[in-house]
Amino acid sequence: MPKPVQRANLSGQVFDQLRDDILNKTFAPGQRLPSERELCELLEVNRSSVREALKRLEQARLIDIRHGNGSVVLDFKLHGGFELLPQLLTGQGQINRVAMRSILEIRSLISPEIARLAARRIEAPELAELERMVELIEACPQQSPDELQLHDFEFHQTLARASENLALLFIHNSVREIYLQVRGVFAVMFDYPPKKKALYRKILEAARAHDEKKAARLCAELIEDGNQRFSLWYEQMAPDADPGPAA
Repeated sequence: MPKPVQRANLSGQVFDQLRDDILNKTFAPGQRLPSERELCELLEVNRSSVREALKRLEQARLIDIRHGNGSVVLDFKLHGGFELLPQLLTGQGQINRVAMRSILEIRSLISPEIARLAARRIEAPELAELERMVELIEACPQQSPDELQLHDFEFHQTLARASENLALLFIHNSVREIYLQVRGVFAVMFDYPPKKKALYRKILEAARAHDEKKAARLCAELIEDGNQRFSLWYEQMAPDADPGPAA
């Protein structure tokens, strides 16, 4: 339940606390939040901070502000967007299994298709950028999975641009932003042996040859290897992790 917050960035703290209470179902879908006056008293903040936080919750599609009738909690599974995944992933101080699985699965679904379309449509500027990214990846020390992870983002972003499919590009942008917010969680995915790191150049060459099937197959292999590394690490490190509110 709400508790007093610190003075700095009051509206942000109010938003974070209420958002977490909604995501963990302290406030269930259909339930009314406490009134603005009650929230001010519970949180020991001024009304402007509460109002700003409530507006942000409404923009995040977590509540419906009904003037004269309070704020009603929405079902985030029906109304929420991609931007909720980072909060679901690491909320309550541990990894949420369903949110983690969802991120891995969306990568597996869209990345090979992006690579396939990129191989069909790629042109010289994107090929040059892919070449540059592959060279950076090949130069990454084996002890620097964090550096490899950042180059991997740019590699796949270049493929997404080359695909010229706006829907896939926009989805990829959303997934990428989630990764950037919580990328430390997934760093273990990029501890590749040299054989797996070589897949980046093979994908580049498949794209250069406009070999759609090969580009998709190689990209799927790359993504699945990272997913399996993460899943193995996760099961060893957090076998009893709470499935969390997305379950």
